[in-house]
Amino acid sequence: MSNTVSKPRIKVQSKTERPRLHKVILVNDDYTPREFVVTVLKAEFHMSEDQAYWVMMTAHRRGACVVAVFARDIAETKATRATEAGGRKGHPLTFTTEPEEWAELRASRETSRPITIPALPSVTSLTSC
Repeated sequence: MSNTVSKPRIKVQSKTERPRLHKVILVNDDYTPREFVVTVLKAEFHMSEDQAYWVMMTAHRRGACVVAVFARDIAETKATRATEAGGRKGHPLTFTTEPEEWAELRASRETSRPITIPALPSVTSLTSC
């Protein structure tokens, strides 16, 4: 018998982290035609006519609107391409990006216990007025 000591093999598993998400934001201006904004949203963000119209109107009414949420490099690329499309036509159309806070909250909740939502009362238990 030999006096060989064997060591147990340890597997090291690396946990890949999800990329941080960034919002693409459409900033309203008073000079870019609405139809052009809709065209850019449809072309760059693959929106339907109705979706693009409502995003444009939300930005018009509120001053800005979140268009979509992507990984950072994709968000920055799409925002840059959409802003440059406006610049090529002489419009001050602006898209910006910023980190998505909900993604960070979601990641922190993955390690905590789930939230319990109480059940709604059934229709039969409600009294009529």
